[in-house]
Amino acid sequence: MIIFKTSNGQRFEYPHELKDITLKQYLTYLDLVQPQRPEILLKIDSLNDKLIQAQDENDKKGTAQFQKELDEAIASIDDIVTYQKLFPYYAKVVSYWSGLNESVILGKGENEGMNTNDLTNLYLHITKILNDLPTVEYSNVIEVDGEFWYLPEQYLKNATVIEFAESSQFLANMKKVEGGQWYAISKIMCVLVRKKDEKYSDSLLRREEMFLGWNLENVWRVAFFLLRLNVKYQLSINNYISAQQLTKLKLALKN
Repeated sequence: MIIFKTSNGQRFEYPHELKDITLKQYLTYLDLVQPQRPEILLKIDSLNDKLIQAQDENDKKGTAQFQKELDEAIASIDDIVTYQKLFPYYAKVVSYWSGLNESVILGKGENEGMNTNDLTNLYLHITKILNDLPTVEYSNVIEVDGEFWYLPEQYLKNATVIEFAESSQFLANMKKVEGGQWYAISKIMCVLVRKKDEKYSDSLLRREEMFLGWNLENVWRVAFFLLRLNVKYQLSINNYISAQQLTKLKLALKN
């Protein structure tokens, strides 16, 4: 955490990196604050996603169109929109992560309010932390507070029937995590993140609260590993299906 001091003398702690944020704090933020995101920011997010997709697909016409629409959306943010829509939302975000009251930040009542540059910079800082996820080591071993936790190097290899049943939603849940829906990750971790040589038992499911207390850097290490593992698993499944189809084709031609 960093100690931040605004131009009007307000001092408070503020997250400096992923290590400063627990999974539970982040999920609460997604529930309480993120849904209040102004329509103009949602529109910009959507257009930016479409632009990136068009660029990835080498769609020149789509790229030009979405870039034009994105530029127009950004240009529509004038002083009135900023004051009425953006600053109140920035204040909600900064209030959540700093503990400062929104009315203090916005200068309501007898409060002077936070400097607009400070407010904007604090909002952009937390947004960058939560969106620019770092490249981390691809390892199935993660150390947390001096304890080592292990992830399966192969997806459910030699799984028992009950173990497979408990984690049967793994792939579906990983798709949610890929899409930014982090709500599923603590449940995934209960089944797949274990101590060395630890066997499956129902008690693993009671660890969810503990995993919710992990900081986002360690949670991201888990998610990064599992997403990579999921890609490998999907490739192996696709290769298996292709091999089966090729075998059937060869038999058909032979007959």
